[in-house]
Amino acid sequence: MKRFGLCIAAALALAALTPATAQDQEYVVRYAPGAEFPDDPASEAAVWSFVNFVELDRDDFTAHGGGTHNGNEDASGRFLLLWSEEGLFLMVEVTDDSHLNTNAGGGIWNGDSVQVVFEPTGERRAGLSKYEYNFGLGAPNSATPHFARAFNHPEAPPMNTDDFYFMFERVEEEKLTKYVVFFPVAHLAPAVLEVDSRIGMGMVINDGDDEPGQQGQKGWLGWGANSVVFAKDTSQTNLLILSEESLSVDPAGKLAASWAAIKTGR
Repeated sequence: MKRFGLCIAAALALAALTPATAQDQEYVVRYAPGAEFPDDPASEAAVWSFVNFVELDRDDFTAHGGGTHNGNEDASGRFLLLWSEEGLFLMVEVTDDSHLNTNAGGGIWNGDSVQVVFEPTGERRAGLSKYEYNFGLGAPNSATPHFARAFNHPEAPPMNTDDFYFMFERVEEEKLTKYVVFFPVAHLAPAVLEVDSRIGMGMVINDGDDEPGQQGQKGWLGWGANSVVFAKDTSQTNLLILSEESLSVDPAGKLAASWAAIKTGR
């Protein structure tokens, strides 16, 4: 995994923003000027306090293949995005009472995992070319990071995971699974990342459980889900709008608050 320069710090003077709802069809992505990405897999969570995020709960869950949803402790989550000229930064945090994925590589979608579609022109018409990225903690032991591209846009460079930054973490005592991915602009081509750019995006957070008949992809939390599952229709993506509103960094270009401080302040 290559580490990219990206600001994920927020000035502590900024007021926390109200979470968006899953029904919003547009997401305004704040600008993050270049800074050093932290190596601590949890420290970047400070951004949750300063960036608009989308929450997904049982109302956003679609059962599949006989799957069930047993409350938000079984499957709920939230996500946020930031942008720079270098690429898009995605954070996903999932509440799940049991994390299970026995698959690997291109099959990582078939269990607890995340699938993201980008329609890079922002036109969001049916039948357009797209990217689909699938990632999660899978085989062996539902603990090994896997990152794959399922759909290649004609302008995509060859897939090379070293071009990406990604970090996944299961915090068992909190029943949380955390996903951090930086998508470099070359792997979003022909998207142009600048103020007021538009990009179509859809995402599902897949869920399964370890009970008999509940293993694998047995449902998902969705945001523009039908761009990812079923018809995989690019007209069903939601809209990302890149904003000029930016986050600031400390003099060292690092995160302005610790993970422990943010957890205490929730």
